[in-house]
Amino acid sequence: MICDLNEHTEEISACQFNFSGTHVVTSSIDQTCKLWDLRKPDKSVHTFKGHENEIMDVTFNLTGTKIASASTDHTVQLHDVKTLKRDFVLKGNINFQYILNKLTTHTFINLINSFRTF
Repeated sequence: MICDLNEHTEEISACQFNFSGTHVVTSSIDQTCKLWDLRKPDKSVHTFKGHENEIMDVTFNLTGTKIASASTDHTVQLHDVKTLKRDFVLKGNINFQYILNKLTTHTFINLINSFRTF
Protein backbone atom coordinates (compact mmCIF):
# COMPACT_ATOMS: atom_id res chain seq x y z
CA MET A 1 0.00 0.00 0.00
CA ILE A 2 1.25 3.47 -0.85
CA CYS A 3 -0.15 6.38 1.16
CA ASP A 4 0.22 10.09 0.52
CA LEU A 5 0.43 11.73 3.96
CA ASN A 6 0.45 15.33 2.83
CA GLU A 7 -1.20 17.47 5.52
CA HIS A 8 1.98 18.91 7.06
CA THR A 9 2.88 22.40 5.85
CA GLU A 10 6.64 21.81 6.23
CA GLU A 11 8.92 18.80 5.85
CA ILE A 12 8.36 15.67 7.94
CA SER A 13 11.20 15.20 10.42
CA ALA A 14 10.30 11.71 11.73
CA CYS A 15 7.68 9.00 11.56
CA GLN A 16 6.96 5.84 13.54
CA PHE A 17 4.56 2.96 13.06
CA ASN A 18 2.76 1.49 16.05
CA PHE A 19 3.63 -2.13 16.73
CA SER A 20 0.41 -3.49 15.21
CA GLY A 21 1.08 -1.58 11.98
CA THR A 22 -2.34 0.09 11.90
CA HIS A 23 -1.23 3.63 12.71
CA VAL A 24 1.69 5.92 12.02
CA VAL A 25 2.62 9.18 13.71
CA THR A 26 4.56 11.89 11.89
CA SER A 27 6.38 14.92 13.24
CA SER A 28 7.29 18.02 11.31
CA ILE A 29 9.24 21.22 11.17
CA ASP A 30 5.75 22.86 11.17
CA GLN A 31 5.60 22.25 14.98
CA THR A 32 2.90 19.57 14.77
CA CYS A 33 2.56 15.81 15.00
CA LYS A 34 -0.13 13.95 13.11
CA LEU A 35 -1.67 10.57 13.86
CA TRP A 36 -2.70 8.55 10.82
CA ASP A 37 -4.90 5.44 10.58
CA LEU A 38 -3.38 3.48 7.71
CA ARG A 39 -6.71 1.75 7.06
CA LYS A 40 -8.10 5.23 6.16
CA PRO A 41 -5.02 7.24 5.14
CA ASP A 42 -6.83 9.96 3.17
CA LYS A 43 -6.98 12.23 6.26
CA SER A 44 -5.09 12.32 9.55
CA VAL A 45 -6.93 11.22 12.68
CA HIS A 46 -5.62 14.11 14.74
CA THR A 47 -3.07 16.94 14.79
CA PHE A 48 -1.15 17.38 18.04
CA LYS A 49 -0.11 21.00 18.64
CA GLY A 50 1.67 22.81 21.44
CA HIS A 51 5.38 22.84 20.65
CA GLU A 52 6.88 26.28 20.13
CA ASN A 53 9.56 25.15 17.69
CA GLU A 54 10.23 22.37 15.18
CA ILE A 55 9.67 18.78 16.27
CA MET A 56 12.67 16.58 15.65
CA ASP A 57 11.46 13.14 16.78
CA VAL A 58 8.32 11.21 17.65
CA THR A 59 7.56 7.71 18.92
CA PHE A 60 4.85 5.40 20.25
CA ASN A 61 5.15 3.54 23.53
CA LEU A 62 5.18 -0.29 23.41
CA THR A 63 1.40 -0.64 23.63
CA GLY A 64 0.64 2.17 21.18
CA THR A 65 -1.38 4.08 23.77
CA LYS A 66 0.97 7.07 24.08
CA ILE A 67 2.89 9.28 21.67
CA ALA A 68 5.95 11.30 22.71
CA SER A 69 7.31 14.18 20.64
CA ALA A 70 10.64 15.96 21.15
CA SER A 71 11.15 19.53 20.00
CA THR A 72 13.98 22.00 19.72
CA ASP A 73 11.96 24.15 22.17
CA HIS A 74 13.50 21.86 24.85
CA THR A 75 10.28 20.01 25.61
CA VAL A 76 9.00 16.47 25.28
CA GLN A 77 5.22 16.20 25.09
CA LEU A 78 3.32 13.02 25.87
CA HIS A 79 -0.11 12.50 24.27
CA ASP A 80 -2.78 9.89 24.87
CA VAL A 81 -3.79 8.11 21.65
CA LYS A 82 -7.30 7.27 22.88
CA THR A 83 -8.32 10.70 24.21
CA LEU A 84 -6.07 12.64 21.76
CA LYS A 85 -5.13 14.97 24.61
CA ARG A 86 -1.73 15.99 25.92
CA ASP A 87 -0.95 14.22 29.20
CA PHE A 88 1.99 16.38 30.21
CA VAL A 89 5.14 18.20 29.15
CA LEU A 90 8.74 17.61 30.20
CA LYS A 91 10.68 20.89 30.08
CA GLY A 92 14.31 21.84 30.32
CA ASN A 93 17.69 20.69 29.17
CA ILE A 94 16.59 17.15 28.30
CA ASN A 95 18.42 14.36 26.52
CA PHE A 96 15.58 13.72 24.05
CA GLN A 97 16.96 10.46 22.70
CA TYR A 98 17.24 9.07 26.23
CA ILE A 99 13.62 10.05 26.98
CA LEU A 100 12.28 8.61 23.72
CA ASN A 101 14.23 5.39 24.20
CA LYS A 102 12.82 5.05 27.72
CA LEU A 103 9.29 5.39 26.31
CA THR A 104 9.64 1.88 24.93
CA THR A 105 10.67 0.38 28.28
CA HIS A 106 8.91 -0.29 31.57
CA THR A 107 11.06 2.33 33.32
CA PHE A 108 9.44 5.21 31.43
CA ILE A 109 6.64 5.79 33.97
CA ASN A 110 9.20 6.10 36.78
CA LEU A 111 11.21 8.53 34.67
CA ILE A 112 8.12 10.62 33.88
CA ASN A 113 7.10 10.79 37.53
CA SER A 114 10.52 12.20 38.40
CA PHE A 115 10.27 15.00 35.77
CA ARG A 116 6.52 15.64 35.70
CA THR A 117 5.42 19.26 35.17
CA PHE A 118 2.16 20.80 34.02
